Amino acid sequence: MKSLFLSALLIVTSCSAYTAELKSWEFVQSVGGIAIYEPYQEQGIYYLPIKVDVSGLQEITHKPTMLNSALMCSRTGHLIVGNEVHVSIYTSVIDKTASNNCKSIPMLNIKEGKYSVYYNTEIDGKHLLGEITIGSNKSLNQTGANNAPPG
Repeated sequence: MKSLFLSALLIVTSCSAYTAELKSWEFVQSVGGIAIYEPYQEQGIYYLPIKVDVSGLQEITHKPTMLNSALMCSRTGHLIVGNEVHVSIYTSVIDKTASNNCKSIPMLNIKEGKYSVYYNTEIDGKHLLGEITIGSNKSLNQTGANNAPPG
């Protein structure tokens, strides 16, 4: 029930013309993993850069075990609960404006402080990606990635 509540509150941060499918932790691991990077602020909004390649062509945190030539990252979602940020990705069939990589997540109304960031779905629970600090004295402590922004 708690996971259904979290899913219902999930904020969709980008849209697609196609039906998007929430991806499990197992899927994310099979395409090479996911990494978070130091948040940045643009026009008063903090963004959390993430790197995940749903095609399975890039090693993000480990070697991919699956290839997906017909999928794109159609949107990302996030939910801020206390000092936790829960992120998730959605895929759909590739189109002309497609990207295999997901965009940075705008974190509207996030307060300054330290946060643990998790990949979280109702499919298979939450998995720690790392820790971030919003505001002064920014820092990042992440699992399996470096501090370079995705590029």
